[in-house]
Amino acid sequence: MQKVFGLVLLLLVGNAHANLILDESTIVQLGSDSSSVDYTYFSVSTAGMFDISATTTSGNLDTYIRLFEDDGTLDAIDQIAFNDDGGAGLNSLISGIQLDIGDYVLAVGDFLLEMESAITGINIDDDSPETGVAAIAISSNDGFATLSEVPVPTPLALLGLGLAALTLSRRKNA
Repeated sequence: MQKVFGLVLLLLVGNAHANLILDESTIVQLGSDSSSVDYTYFSVSTAGMFDISATTTSGNLDTYIRLFEDDGTLDAIDQIAFNDDGGAGLNSLISGIQLDIGDYVLAVGDFLLEMESAITGINIDDDSPETGVAAIAISSNDGFATLSEVPVPTPLALLGLGLAALTLSRRKNA
């Protein structure tokens, strides 16, 4: 009976049209007037209307989000939308945006996240930088999206593993 219930539940979930991606962005204070910018990469495989939000889960962030089409280089002409306080409190929300099939990147920062800061990854316009974590939610009832691999950390992780292996082998030989 439990197997049948589980199969029915899987079929119901599989037939539901809602698509939800959850991610987390960590923003750190870099100086007295700067903070970091975090990125969420995702791909849309079925075009549709999407809601994208950044909700502070820890710290005192005043989230600010900028959505870009991801063509391999992040620049101003790729920006699709941005929002500062579209959600409850100081949370950000881009609601009901039509996204076509393709790759996208969401830049998340503390207020005020200007275009140049979103592109460079360092928010130099943050008058009162905060450290905290924001929950990212990308949802749709008619489109379908998946999180993409972030291209930069993979080579860095491999380099780190290689350096660790070299260090261990040198210690072993000494």
